[in-house]
Amino acid sequence: MSTKNLWQISHKKNLNNGEVTRYIMRLLQEQGVTTKQVASKLNIPVERVRNWYYRDTGMTAIDLLRMMQEYEFVRQAVESSLSLKFR
Repeated sequence: MSTKNLWQISHKKNLNNGEVTRYIMRLLQEQGVTTKQVASKLNIPVERVRNWYYRDTGMTAIDLLRMMQEYEFVRQAVESSLSLKFR
């Protein structure tokens, strides 16, 4: 995908990083996944995961990719939302 297309998609601001992170955190909480479990599975500091959960800090793209790779339900949720967006 070209840089121009990415800019156009991100510039529409349908969802921002914080909203996506809140949605994923809600999914994890519904599954009973704790901050320590996420940090351990993704091999990242617990404090960074706590910032997502409790301080409304958006996750980075690499963290999102790791999350999608590790948790099937997160991957399915992201893929389904992307397929709805581009229809």
